[in-house]
Amino acid sequence: MIDGIHFGGQVLVVALGIAEGGEKHVLGVWQGATENTTVVKGLLEDLVDRGLHRQRRYLVVIDGSKALRAGVERVFGEQVEVQRCQIHKRRNVKEYLPENCQKDYDRRMRNGLRDEQLRGGQRGVAENLPATGEDQSKRCRSL
Repeated sequence: MIDGIHFGGQVLVVALGIAEGGEKHVLGVWQGATENTTVVKGLLEDLVDRGLHRQRRYLVVIDGSKALRAGVERVFGEQVEVQRCQIHKRRNVKEYLPENCQKDYDRRMRNGLRDEQLRGGQRGVAENLPATGEDQSKRCRSL
């Protein structure tokens, strides 16, 4: 998992490894003014220099940032699978919802993401979003 954390006017980009048992391990932290491709690339190249194998396949979870994705792809190319963080997905969708639809939103999104994992695709998420009478395409695009 790679994400930027704002701290004291700077951004710390953190690479977090998650073991099969769920234990989290901080693999590296790089400081930058923003969450940008150069910082991410530097962080990942440092991990490779310290022994992370480029030839292995990895699943990298990110928040949807184009800069994070670009940095990951520049270092690992085709050898990496990138997944968008479900928590960030939920936050992004919520921004498009009217306030009166946000109460049961978390429950519906959790159910939809669970159904998505079971059935595949975005349909499970879209079916569980509250009906607003509006076009849902904006909300679903952020998924």
